[in-house]
Amino acid sequence: MALTLYDNRFSTNAAKVRFLLAELGQPYEAVHVGLGPLSPAGYSDVHPFGTVPALRDGDLLLFESNTMLRYLAMREGRDDLCPAAARERAVVDQAMDALSLSVRPALWGLEEVTIYAAVPPHLGGDDGALGDPALVASRAAALGAVLDGFEAFLAPLPPFTIADCAIAGRLATVPRLPLNLTRWPHLARRLEAAWARPAWAAQLAAAPADPGDIVPA
Repeated sequence: MALTLYDNRFSTNAAKVRFLLAELGQPYEAVHVGLGPLSPAGYSDVHPFGTVPALRDGDLLLFESNTMLRYLAMREGRDDLCPAAARERAVVDQAMDALSLSVRPALWGLEEVTIYAAVPPHLGGDDGALGDPALVASRAAALGAVLDGFEAFLAPLPPFTIADCAIAGRLATVPRLPLNLTRWPHLARRLEAAWARPAWAAQLAAAPADPGDIVPA
């Protein structure tokens, strides 16, 4: 049975999953879902939190993007992407966990006052923070401190795994943020390598579009 991905082109978590699906050459059906208050009626019956993405494989529904990455790689027997051996798997898992638990909150803090600052609050943005350079500088410094630590999680990783799918997708907004990646050489190299893969371009082309989407500045 074909996979179904509930998707939105502005969801960086969905980009992670599209990236891996393209890397695997795995066909799937894409269902566009509006973000936040634009999600369609009844979507909460698919995803208990009403967020994007969700992945359906027959009677299996998955709601967490990192779980989807692990599942899809294991489903296809790709130990090179999701190692089966405990030690090798641990370094991949801890990088993905650190990305979600530490990097993501700090990243959103900066995105909120830059990329999403002009989106009205009723659509999930914070237009009151627009144009506050002191707040932007503070959030950028906080993210920088987290990325200083995140570098240590990247050093032991194999060349390309599902962790790279997660990192490339979740940090897809970095080129639009006031950050200089030369401060974090491991991160810069991994992002450059991931974004250069044909599967990354393929996932961008596959992202569903809708005129009603929230369009960040």
